[in-house]
Amino acid sequence: MLSGRRTFHAYPFLLATLTMVTIGLCASLYVASGGELEHQGIGMQWLALAFAALMGSALMLGGEIATSTVSLGTQTLLWQRIRIVLGNLLGIAIVLIGVQAMEGAMWLETDWGAEALHLAKQKLSYGFWELVGLAALSNLGLCLAIWLSRIAEQPSLKLMTLVAPIWLFLNTGIEHVMVNLLLVPFGMVVLHGAPELFWQLAACDPDAYGDLTLRNLVCSNLIPVLLGNLVGGGGVVGLINLWLDRGSDDALWLESLDEDR
Repeated sequence: MLSGRRTFHAYPFLLATLTMVTIGLCASLYVASGGELEHQGIGMQWLALAFAALMGSALMLGGEIATSTVSLGTQTLLWQRIRIVLGNLLGIAIVLIGVQAMEGAMWLETDWGAEALHLAKQKLSYGFWELVGLAALSNLGLCLAIWLSRIAEQPSLKLMTLVAPIWLFLNTGIEHVMVNLLLVPFGMVVLHGAPELFWQLAACDPDAYGDLTLRNLVCSNLIPVLLGNLVGGGGVVGLINLWLDRGSDDALWLESLDEDR
């Protein structure tokens, strides 16, 4: 079926949580690479491929990412979408707590913490419409990848379809609302939770990152990025789904596809 197969599992909340934890691993690697993974050594490249494959596997199991789900433009119930969002937020919280508990600011001899601050500040420096455009392109590619992976029958083909856009994210830092809920808070965690030794070794001035606030995160980044994600995901991929399903008289037509699995 061209519109893609949606897979419902007994534990969509846990799968959504698992998906965001794996994204958190990818995001932490992105920070460790300084946002330029393509310039890193072969060891970092292999680690990135491993993380991309791990995230692809989580999506293949039925995990979802809010604003990048194949349910956009379908008959999915509201409470099912809410469970996806809550699961994603729990996964983000787990990652952030883990970074703080393991003193992420001190990783790589304070290089990780310094880069987390730099990337977070950079994320808040873009213009509103610039973020909308970048976010639309970002979610368009990710939604199409997830959509195509649900169409593919062979597990190896599914994984290949998903790894490519994940690899693209790791090499470009494309804007996505759920990813930015990791990257910007990484910097906030370092700013407010790093030990005094970090500021001495990293030679960073905490006053230079005073704009890393929750208000700026929401107003200067998440709102335009969310708008762009909805345009690229729901407005493009979702409309494609609806157009392909235009001849179906059964309101639950997509849900019946799961009976074939």
